[in-house]
Amino acid sequence: MLYDIEIDSTVAELTENKSDIRCLCYELYKLDWLKEHMITADVQKGAVMRWYKEEYQPNIKVQLNPYNGEAAREFDGMPFESWIQENGYENEGIYASFDEFLTNEYLNDYYMNEELLDNDASLIRERKKDLEVTV
Repeated sequence: MLYDIEIDSTVAELTENKSDIRCLCYELYKLDWLKEHMITADVQKGAVMRWYKEEYQPNIKVQLNPYNGEAAREFDGMPFESWIQENGYENEGIYASFDEFLTNEYLNDYYMNEELLDNDASLIRERKKDLEVTV
């Protein structure tokens, strides 16, 4: 499933200097957004293919190692997560950025606790503690 691609790349980027509960909530929010906007696996597949053709292929550079003559490929473009944030899904737009999410959806107790965290008491406590620290 293509969701795994986005989650894996984003969690690694976001957890640098950000709370784990915020990252978890953002990933759950993105999955909910994809579901609500009917972004199917086929739509995601199309987006990945668009990214590959429009961003990846034009930004691959081949460098020759001057010492051994071997060719090394280097990607000098936007990773998929950044590209999709900028370009969105065709005809559907894109979910909020991490910072936008933190100032809107993350502050909505009902949405976060009941819709995304499924009333999981330990996760709700962790989010509440995070909100107390940041307010």
